[in-house]
Amino acid sequence: MMGPRSLVWLLLVVFAPPGFSDNLALLSGTLRTFQRAACDDQVIILKCPDSTSISVQVAQYGKSADALAALCPDPANPHRNVVNNTCFWPNALQTVVEACQKKRQCKFQTSPKTFGGDPCPGTRKYVEIAFKCGPNEFRSRVACENEVLQLKCNPNTRLAVYSASFGRTEYESFACPQPQGV
Repeated sequence: MMGPRSLVWLLLVVFAPPGFSDNLALLSGTLRTFQRAACDDQVIILKCPDSTSISVQVAQYGKSADALAALCPDPANPHRNVVNNTCFWPNALQTVVEACQKKRQCKFQTSPKTFGGDPCPGTRKYVEIAFKCGPNEFRSRVACENEVLQLKCNPNTRLAVYSASFGRTEYESFACPQPQGV
């Protein structure tokens, strides 16, 4: 029930372009997904803009017959046919999350040693990673009824209003000043 004074709640997310992740599923669904891939013995780098951090969405390490020939040709025999089998290491996502999650940037060598095992010994493999860059900070602002709420951004940043509500519930802990006699 609305009282004589009501609250306006805003949950704000401040982004530094070009990226934005991870605390809220709805927000995560609106953020750009970045993809990186690297072959065995290559370094892979994940990097987010200032004021954002990595949120790993997908990671796989191994090989797919279709992708391997195009992504990681064998330098010793570039015209060799790739054996038509697929194999992926089951703990690749956990490995990448432990190395990169919530960091602004990370890099690591793509190899069986990095991932703790070799899903298909004797063949070249690759890692594929999909990640988002999410805000490091969520801010909220409250204004009481008939108050003006001014929102400002720093230069070269963007403001996204994640949610806003008007009113209050019987469980609200924040109280606006009440008019005299109420």
